Amino acid sequence: MNDPLNVTPLPIFPSTLYCMELHNDVSEFFNNITDSIDFKTIGDNPHWVSKYNLLDDYSEIKKQFTDVSSRVLSEVAGAEKIKITTSWLTAIEPNTNPIMHRHSNSWFSSVYYFQDSPYSGLEFKNPIERDIDLVNYGTQTTPGSLMHFQLQPKKNMLVIFPSYLHHKIMKNTFNEVRHSLAFNIMPDGITGATDSTFVY
Repeated sequence: MNDPLNVTPLPIFPSTLYCMELHNDVSEFFNNITDSIDFKTIGDNPHWVSKYNLLDDYSEIKKQFTDVSSRVLSEVAGAEKIKITTSWLTAIEPNTNPIMHRHSNSWFSSVYYFQDSPYSGLEFKNPIERDIDLVNYGTQTTPGSLMHFQLQPKKNMLVIFPSYLHHKIMKNTFNEVRHSLAFNIMPDGITGATDSTFVY
């Protein structure tokens, strides 16, 4: 019984993140406007946010994000048209530790990182609850066994992920405010077929 097992992993129903790099001119735009943005706190989440339709004020930038998101989601989700529903800037002060959350009433969500200073990353929680949690998974961890995943962002990185994923901004351990842009995505127009047709 000590023979090696010929195991073929079948990662069904995975939650996939889509990461890509945008051009410097986009990050320069947001770095230039951040100081002029009004931020406020909402509920119990200990970080600052702008208004929730921020990109509506910058139609050309909004179109860039819509176009790149549409290209990704047309390939991976079969979306013919998409629209950005809400969009906002976040401001995380030093030593702030935001709460885990998800974006309801959305299909996909995105975060764009436009700073080149070091700041906290993004942590995701496995949406599948397990009855037995193993504390130490060892070094050979497969994606299907992860209960949490931490993404370390880089300047110009755009991340698109399913909105059902619970996530949080990791604690800001640096002595500067960490900013990012977030937005939510929905299909646009007629979707589905027959008795499952709906117009978004």
